[in-house]
Amino acid sequence: TIFDETAALAYAGGDRGLLEEVVALFRSDYPASLRRIERAVRRRDGDALRAAAHALKGAIATVGSKPGRDAAARLEQIGRSLEFDGALDAYASLRDRIRLLDEAFVAAGLVPRTQRRRTRPAPTSRSKSGKRGKKHEPNSRR
Repeated sequence: TIFDETAALAYAGGDRGLLEEVVALFRSDYPASLRRIERAVRRRDGDALRAAAHALKGAIATVGSKPGRDAAARLEQIGRSLEFDGALDAYASLRDRIRLLDEAFVAAGLVPRTQRRRTRPAPTSRSKSGKRGKKHEPNSRR
């Protein structure tokens, strides 16, 4: 399962209100983390990839997602080994897991449905017309 609420609550000392705050912080921070990871993958910058993936790995573990943590760990290992074959696929997998995790937060009542975050498609995906999707614009109404 993408979200282990019991594990997440354990990290929060059993305090659901604190877990909601931790989830809110994670949701506000992960887009920048994903941008750092994507940039490192595209530049084939192992040190930057390792550091960004390591930081996100810890954050994902704190909010109770072993699959998300494992996906970030895979990218951390790619950065460490400098073996970039499969890095874009690993990045897309991490993005997919975070999208599912975000949906699980909503389903668990940890995030109001009106605050559901939309993630951009993976950098290698294209629309049916063959063009890349529109660039993500930050939501100024929070």
